[in-house]
Amino acid sequence: MNAQIIRSLCNRKFICLALWGLTAVTDWDVTIDAQAATPPKQEKAAPRKRALLIGISRYPQTGTNPWKPLNTHQDVVQIKEALLAHGFAADDVKVLEDGEATADGIRAAFRSHLIEPAKPGDTLLFHFSGHGQQVPDDNGDEIDGLDETLVPANATDQRAKEGAKINLRDDELGAWLKELGNKLRGPDGKQRGSVTVTLDSCFSGTATRGELLERGHGWDDELDGPKPPMRDIDRGAQLAGSMQDTQSEVQFISAALSTQTAKERSGMGVFSAALVQALKRADCQTTYRTLLDDISYEVAQSGVRDQTPGLEGSGDVILFRGEARKPERTTRVLEVNGDTLTLAAGQLHLVTVGSIYAIHRAGTDKLSDANKLGEAEVVSVSPAQSVLRLRPDAKVPKDATASPLLLKARVIEVAHRYADSPLRVRFVGLSAELEKALRAIPVLTAPGAGGSDYDVEVRAEQNAIGLYRPESKDRFAKVESGTEAASLVESILRAEWRWQSVMNLRAEDAAAQVKLRLVPVQCPPGSPPKGLLLTERSDVPKTEPLRLNAGDCFQLELHNPTYNDLWTTVLQLSPDGSIEPSFPHPRRFGEHLIPHGKTVRIPTPYVYKVEVSEGRKHERSAFKVIATTEPLDLSPLIQRAYEVSRLPIHNRGPAESELEQKRSTVPPKLGPLVQLLTDTTLGERKGTMLPTSLDAWGVTTRYLDQEVKP
Repeated sequence: MNAQIIRSLCNRKFICLALWGLTAVTDWDVTIDAQAATPPKQEKAAPRKRALLIGISRYPQTGTNPWKPLNTHQDVVQIKEALLAHGFAADDVKVLEDGEATADGIRAAFRSHLIEPAKPGDTLLFHFSGHGQQVPDDNGDEIDGLDETLVPANATDQRAKEGAKINLRDDELGAWLKELGNKLRGPDGKQRGSVTVTLDSCFSGTATRGELLERGHGWDDELDGPKPPMRDIDRGAQLAGSMQDTQSEVQFISAALSTQTAKERSGMGVFSAALVQALKRADCQTTYRTLLDDISYEVAQSGVRDQTPGLEGSGDVILFRGEARKPERTTRVLEVNGDTLTLAAGQLHLVTVGSIYAIHRAGTDKLSDANKLGEAEVVSVSPAQSVLRLRPDAKVPKDATASPLLLKARVIEVAHRYADSPLRVRFVGLSAELEKALRAIPVLTAPGAGGSDYDVEVRAEQNAIGLYRPESKDRFAKVESGTEAASLVESILRAEWRWQSVMNLRAEDAAAQVKLRLVPVQCPPGSPPKGLLLTERSDVPKTEPLRLNAGDCFQLELHNPTYNDLWTTVLQLSPDGSIEPSFPHPRRFGEHLIPHGKTVRIPTPYVYKVEVSEGRKHERSAFKVIATTEPLDLSPLIQRAYEVSRLPIHNRGPAESELEQKRSTVPPKLGPLVQLLTDTTLGERKGTMLPTSLDAWGVTTRYLDQEVKP
C-alpha cells in the first residue's frame, strides 16, 4: 500500500458548496430579471425550515393522581438555540410551554405552523418534552393492546382511563405526519424535504425509581387495573406502525427504549441535553445515524446507563438535508492576553485540559512548519471556550504586533489528552476501614454526599454491600460482607470506570474509518463449518441501535468507505465492564485487512449469540471499531490486558512486563493508541496523550440492545 494516506475531503467541500451555489444562482437570476425590467417571473417560494417545540414542566395538581412536575424549560430554549445555528429563523421556531401546550393548543399549533404552510423542499421538526403514557388501544392496531400517548398540559390525572380522554395518541400524531408528508410531495409523488420528530418522553415504568426524575410511565396495574390482553400477533403486525407511516419519510429519534424511562439530570432532560450537544457539533455531512451516535455518546457521558436513545427511519439520510455549516478543522482565537489565548472551542467541542494545539499564521496556504508560529497547551476549559498558554519556544513577537497576529491565526489540535475522568462514587454507611480502602482506588473520586451528582453509590446493607446507579433503586451488583469484600467491590468499580472510559474514545477521520453493521442471522444448529455467511433475518426491525432478544444470533459486516486499505479490530464493551476483542480472534492474525471501498461480511466461525444477565430485562453492548492505516493486530494485546486485569494487583508484575514488551513492537504512530487501550483495559488511569494527525487511526462505534424476549 502506498505510504501516503489518501484523504477524501473533496466530497465535503462539494456537498456544502453545491448547496450554497444553488441558492446563490437563484438570487442572481432574480436580480438580473429586475434590472432588465421584464415582466416578473412567478418565482417559487424558497424552502423554509420550521420547528414546533413543546415543553411541559407544570401539570395541574388538581386531580386524584396528578402528574409530577418536570424541568423542560431549558430543553426547548437550548434546542431552539441549536436550531438557529442550522438555519432555522427565530420566527419559524414556535415554542409552546406549560399552559399553552394543552391538547387543543398542540393540535392547533401543529396544523397552523407545520402542516398548513408546508411545501415541497421544507425542513420540518417536531419536539416534545413532557410526560408520556400508555392507554388502552381504541382501534385494534396495537399488538400489545396499548396506545402510546403524549400527555398535554391539561392532563390532571395519571390514571390510564383519564389519559385516554385527553392525551394525544400515537395514531393521531401518525395521521398528522402522513398529512405533512403528503404536503411535501412533488409532482413525481416523491417527498421533497425532511421531517424529524424527537421525543424526550417515555411510555414504560411505573413510577420514579431512582434519584433522577423520570418523564412518563407505562401501564400501572395499581392505578389502571389489569393490563389489556395482547392482540393476535399476525393481525397486529399488519396494522402496527400507526405513528411511523410506511409511505412517509420521517426520522424518529426517541429518548429511550420501550422498556426504559426517559430521565432528567441537572434541571434538563438527559436526552434533550444530549440532542443539543449533538446538534451543535453537527455539520453538512452529519447523517441521522451519526447524530444518534453522538446523542448516545452524550447520554453515556452524563453517567446514565439505563437509557438508550433510538432511531426509526433511514439512518443514512443527511441531517436537515445537509444544510448545516461546513466542517472546520481549525479553531478561531477570541482573545489574546499576554501568553494566553482564548479559543472558540470548549467542552462542547471535546477540548480537554493538557491537549496541545499548533498555531499557524493566517492565510489560505496549507498548514505546515513554514507558517507555524508555535504550540500552546490547554490550561482550562469551559463549555464553549478554552484557554491555552503559549509554549516558551513559540515564534511570536514580544511587542504590540503579537496580539493582532494571534487573533488572525489558524489553530489546530495536534495532540489530544484523553480525558479519562474518574468514576464518581458515593459511600453510604460503610465501615471506616472499608471506605478508606475504596477511596484509595486511583480511578475514582468521592464527591459530596448530597444530590444525584455521582455515577455509583456503594451502600452498606445487611451482611452485604450494594452498588447502585442514580437512575434506579434496584442495585446492579451485590457483594457479600467479608474479608474479600473490598477487593470484589474494587473490581466492580474498576469495571464501571473501564466501560465509561472506553466509551469516551472518539476519533473519526475520512482517511481511517470502518463502519460496522450488526447483521441478524438465523442461528446455526451446533458448530457451523468455517466460511459460511448465514442467512440474514428479514423479520428483525431495522432500528438504530439494532435490538435483539436473548438467544438471537448475529454476524459482523465491515464497510471501508475510504481510499485506504485498513486493518480493523472490533472490541466489545459488555454491560459488566469487560472489554474483549470480537474480531479478529487473538490467535487468528492476518484476516482483518478490509480493502478500500469494500464491504466484507465476516463468515463463520464468527457468529455471536445474544445473552442477557440474570435478573435483567435489557442491556446494551457497544462495539468500538478501530481502523489503522498500518498493520496492527490489537486483539492479542487487548485480550492479554484483560486477562492481566483479572489478576490481583500485587501479582501482576511478570504479566505486565510481558505486556509492555508486546506493546513496544507496535508502529510508533500507533503506540499512544495501544498504550491508551491497554491501560484502560487494565483499569489504570494515566491520562494518555493521543496525537491527532488522524491519518494513522480512527474509531467508530455501533451499539446492540439486548433484551429478554417478552
